[in-house]
Amino acid sequence: TLIGDSPLYVQSEVSRMISEALLQDDRISAVDDIDVTFTGDRLTIHFIVVTEYGSFEEEVSRDV
Repeated sequence: TLIGDSPLYVQSEVSRMISEALLQDDRISAVDDIDVTFTGDRLTIHFIVVTEYGSFEEEVSRDV
């Protein structure tokens, strides 16, 4: 839904969307250090998921 929007808008919206989606799970207590970068037509999002069992890093990349 964000394809074609300005990179600044995409950065803020994608951070909100990821946090909103993941925090629906009661086992997840936080989504930290969200880093959104653009390289050409590629969007990369890196973040840390904090759960009751520990933390892990996740990275998602998509062409936009």
